[in-house]
Amino acid sequence: MLGIPGGRFARVPIIPIAMLYRVGKTGYIDLGSARGRLRRSTGTSDKRQAQAYHDRVRNELWRQDKLGEAPRVTWGEAVAKWVEERNPGLPDRYRIRSCGVDSNSVLPLSSITDLLAQLPPSTANRLYSIVAVIHRLVGIQRPPVHRTPGRSFSQDQAYQ
Repeated sequence: MLGIPGGRFARVPIIPIAMLYRVGKTGYIDLGSARGRLRRSTGTSDKRQAQAYHDRVRNELWRQDKLGEAPRVTWGEAVAKWVEERNPGLPDRYRIRSCGVDSNSVLPLSSITDLLAQLPPSTANRLYSIVAVIHRLVGIQRPPVHRTPGRSFSQDQAYQ
């Protein structure tokens, strides 16, 4: 077992895995990083698109490992974590569903401020507090609000 990468007495570091392979007609990637192994579908049967997806994911993993960047978190992943940890009631779940944010959009949400401007002040405050909690759970700074809910834009400009 001496000298075999990953063996009990190994002195040679394990070389990270980077593979693109096919099962049936669908492409899959298999990548290794310092945090572990990542295996997922490319969602396509076209080899060029699968290779581009593989390169993009591999680049993101490298930036996270070597440069210390935080991994990208989607809105859907963040909401799933929020539901799992907090077990919110039906009104909060309804508010999240009604805000109309795409589950694949990347946090932090900058588009939420446009939605908050269209809502009544009390609803905007409730929704913003839920969005802030979801951002805090995944460790991302919440989106800023550019106006104080409950005041019109002309009143906000008068106070500046």
